[in-house]
Amino acid sequence: MNNLLVGSKCHLNNGSFLLNVEDESLEINIQDEVNVYLFNQNLKNLVLNVSEYSVINFYQYNDNLTDDLKITINQNNNSVVNFNISFINETNSLINLNNYITGNDNSSNIKFRNISNCGYSKMNINVYVKSKTKNNVALEDLRGITNGGNVEIEPNIICESNETIANHLTTIGVINREEIDYLMQKGISKEIAKQILLNSFIISNMNINMKNLIGGDQNA
Repeated sequence: MNNLLVGSKCHLNNGSFLLNVEDESLEINIQDEVNVYLFNQNLKNLVLNVSEYSVINFYQYNDNLTDDLKITINQNNNSVVNFNISFINETNSLINLNNYITGNDNSSNIKFRNISNCGYSKMNINVYVKSKTKNNVALEDLRGITNGGNVEIEPNIICESNETIANHLTTIGVINREEIDYLMQKGISKEIAKQILLNSFIISNMNINMKNLIGGDQNA
């Protein structure tokens, strides 16, 4: 994995990149197949421009998201976006995501995982599929756990084309008591059982490399 210190703009071409961001705003141009990892970066504005015939696998983790975050994703033709964010908030936070699909044969898969320990967490997730387009896929999988805080999710797929596969799943809940009881029957304390379940939830949409990062292994 390439470790990069980046400013407000960068171009990524074919590879895996762990980004350390100097500014609060970041615009990334994507070419070919790219894996991007952001770990506890305090961004306020993120723009992803995905070129034709390109793939972006994006993973972001924040263990205390405190700032509002605006995300814009632009897709034209024959592109794939797998966009994954997991975050914990101890205070109020707001995420606005807008994914614009303006061409044909694109796939967008948006996944969010949020644990609200305190404060109010709100996610506005919008995918726009423009008219006169075809063979596009728009999927949203957005999940939150209230663990002392509050979670609000607004999922939207605004589709102007009939030739689109679109679906969204949204859940907000609490830790499953039966799962805690099961782990306690194995000799695990209640607090540790609860933390195991929370950790499992928050990294459920991350790949193995991001799990290693969260665990402290940040070697390239």
